[in-house]
Amino acid sequence: MGNSVTEICNLVYTYGRLVDAGVFEGVGRHFAHARTTNDRSDQVAAGAEEITAMYRRTTRRYPETGTPPTQHALNHPI
Repeated sequence: MGNSVTEICNLVYTYGRLVDAGVFEGVGRHFAHARTTNDRSDQVAAGAEEITAMYRRTTRRYPETGTPPTQHALNHPI
């Protein structure tokens, strides 16, 4: 078993990289065993396919690049 602090940090950092790159299929795989919600809706997305679809539907992206206008800067998560 690995170091749980390192594993949690890796999950958080990977999420930021995937979202910033617009790789929503990766976000879906990342949260494949999760249920997520959106604060603007009562909808719940569960599993990789639904979570991927939710990010595609709800994330603003630059038309030129298809990537979101975000840059996650994650410092000291734990």
